[in-house]
Amino acid sequence: MLVPLIRACSRALVQRPEPGRPSSLPARFARSEDGNFAILAGLLLPVILGSAALAVEYGHGLVIRGQNQRTADIAAFAGAISYTATKSEADMTSAAIRAAELNGIDADRVEVALVPSPHGEGETVQVDIRVQQTIVLGTLVGALPQLTIATRSFAAIGSGGPPACVVALDRSLSGIILSGGTSLSAPKCSVDSNSTIAVPCGTSITANIVRYDGAAPNVGCNGIRGPDGGPGQVAKLPTADPLAGNATIAGVTGRLAAVDAMLAPSAPSVPNGPNITFGYTATSAISALVAQAGCSVSQPSDWSGNWTVTCPANVAEHSFGNVTVSGGVRLAFNAGGNGAKRYNFGSLRVEGQSSFPDGNYAVARGIYVASNTVSFGRGTYRVGANTSGCAHSICSLSGGTLTFGGPSSFSLAAGIRTGGGARMTLGAGETNVFDLGAASTGDSITIEGGATTIFANAVPSGASNEPATFRTHGHVYAAGGGSCFIVSVAPQHDINGSFVASGAVVLGAGVYTVDGVFWLGSAGGGGAQCGGSTVSVKAEDVTIVLSGRMPGYAAGGCANTSFCVSAGYSNVVLRAPKTGANAGLAVVGPVNGNTAGASLVQGASNARISGAFYFPTGPIVMGGGSGLAGGGGDCLQVIGSRVELSGGASAASDCLTGAGGSGERRVVLVQ
Repeated sequence: MLVPLIRACSRALVQRPEPGRPSSLPARFARSEDGNFAILAGLLLPVILGSAALAVEYGHGLVIRGQNQRTADIAAFAGAISYTATKSEADMTSAAIRAAELNGIDADRVEVALVPSPHGEGETVQVDIRVQQTIVLGTLVGALPQLTIATRSFAAIGSGGPPACVVALDRSLSGIILSGGTSLSAPKCSVDSNSTIAVPCGTSITANIVRYDGAAPNVGCNGIRGPDGGPGQVAKLPTADPLAGNATIAGVTGRLAAVDAMLAPSAPSVPNGPNITFGYTATSAISALVAQAGCSVSQPSDWSGNWTVTCPANVAEHSFGNVTVSGGVRLAFNAGGNGAKRYNFGSLRVEGQSSFPDGNYAVARGIYVASNTVSFGRGTYRVGANTSGCAHSICSLSGGTLTFGGPSSFSLAAGIRTGGGARMTLGAGETNVFDLGAASTGDSITIEGGATTIFANAVPSGASNEPATFRTHGHVYAAGGGSCFIVSVAPQHDINGSFVASGAVVLGAGVYTVDGVFWLGSAGGGGAQCGGSTVSVKAEDVTIVLSGRMPGYAAGGCANTSFCVSAGYSNVVLRAPKTGANAGLAVVGPVNGNTAGASLVQGASNARISGAFYFPTGPIVMGGGSGLAGGGGDCLQVIGSRVELSGGASAASDCLTGAGGSGERRVVLVQ
């Protein structure tokens, strides 16, 4: 277009001779068009170059404007997060300016203000960025020597927006690391690290936004993607703890102090009563001793060792000393007796098949069962520690089977022990109560290899002044491989010690407040037959809260952790509640600065885990499974000092929103 224009101009500027007049040399020179194009091109060249330069320089300005708009968005977002958490405009301004500086904008180019929303609802953080670009060649066509590039962004406070689903908080650690084919899908969330992020080839992150505040992310094979499958949004921006101040977290961790202060149950006093051994020999002396306790005894004439004790219904209480049932002997103790009756014993050592009725039992020196089947009815059980063969209050050893009916209430000064191959069932029905002190070993519950221990449900009945329904005043040590351990459904499980297991574990629904660590597999072991099927770990509608206080046991693969599922465990099912006060909360680690973190990777394959894992000062390492969060509304929110995910796909979403209380408190860019 420009060349024909020049030619037309050159022709218009040349005077041609009139027709018929001779052409002289001067006339021909005047008439000649040779060189006119060059002359006019030379005259117009500055205009042409200036216009092109102006287009290039203004185009570069548009590129800078787009970059600065993203920075303004990030700065406004950071300011809104800060103001939401602190209500301080000074903190808001500082956070926004720091975010801008991290993205290459000088502080004196940033203006921050708290203003009404441009959409007329609530407050927003407004960030304006103004920078100057020097114009050089464009001045040839009259452009000003400085071009002002202005951008503005608004971030609303307290409105819906993408929450943080995977967060690494500690700047001094390695941030978020993916490996082993992990595909982290968080299309409605952010993935945040105050350090760096590693997404090597073979792994990927799909997220609403990925934020980092250390070295630039190490990303291979286009591993960071947006929800639409295209390149993901990545921003250099610091991240605050999204659950700091969360009311749910504060409530469950606050209970740890009360658990630590619980008073253990005391042993009943030793009664005045006869010491009796039931053997094969029928003697008048045994009849006389039983009579001292207000009861009578009979044995068949064949001296088969079958004893029957009968106590009158109109007597409220009977006291015995140390009672022993020898091996091979059968004892039916007051069958069909009144459930309101009280039975006092010095000790009960039962090696023969025996049955005891409903009632209220006080046993000063423990109940010991070995090598046979023994049953008790429903009632209340106050039991002190055994003085020989076992340090606990109730012991089922050497393959014995011990069953207590229910609903029953257990106040056991030294807890329980189920020996190798033995079986113990405590209670039946729903409203059982368990208050277990600690043996001299420091353990409230000890379960050995191949043993089965079942605690019936402990759901409060609703009566006034009802005690907590499941309490231990020492460690839960179920470290016997091949064992089966079934724990009550209860609103609260208060454990003043650690929870360590090596066999199959079924956790009844409820909160487990553990003033210690939660280790599965630290001493080896793994799944076993439990409740009619092979079980590894099964915990539905469970929240676990940990202090991280170390138990003094060998840690094995669980060293330096407060929550650990280690070697030998597969098909791990751990799901947070979906409703109620603790909905979405799976595991809360130490919040007092303890750096013991969470590990679920060593052999813990095919894990189906959902809920929020919150370890603000400890690392979280997860893997070994094809899916860390299942369907059906499950979520996986991981917040730790650093986070490492490996060995399979995972799906992340927000389980708990940020700064606690009644409603959602999130931040979103609005303009």
